[in-house]
Amino acid sequence: MDKVREAFNQAYLSKFPNSKAQLLPDGNYSGFIKQQAWKAWQLRQAEVDEKDKRIEGLERQLKAVHALARMRSAVITADRWLTLRPHIKKAIQCLDRKEKALRGERE
Repeated sequence: MDKVREAFNQAYLSKFPNSKAQLLPDGNYSGFIKQQAWKAWQLRQAEVDEKDKRIEGLERQLKAVHALARMRSAVITADRWLTLRPHIKKAIQCLDRKEKALRGERE
C-alpha cells in the first residue's frame, strides 16, 4: 500500500505543487480535493488490478491454445508423412541429407 500511496503523492504533487494537504492518522488526507483524488485513485487502481487478473487468465488460455495448435499441426504432419508415396519420401530424405551435408553435419 505504501508504494501505491507514494505513486499517488508523486502524481498529485506534480499536478498541484503548492498543496499543503497532509496525511491524517486515519489514512485520509486533510484537504478535500486530495481526499477526493485519493478515492478516485483507489478506484482506478482497483479497476487496473481487476483487468490485470483477467488478462492473466486470458494469457494462460492463449498459451494453452497455442500448445494445442502445435500438437495438432504435429499430428497432421505425421499423418501426411505416413500417407506420402514412397518416391516422395525418398526425395525428401535425399534433400534432408543434402541439407545436412551443406550444414556440415554428419549422420
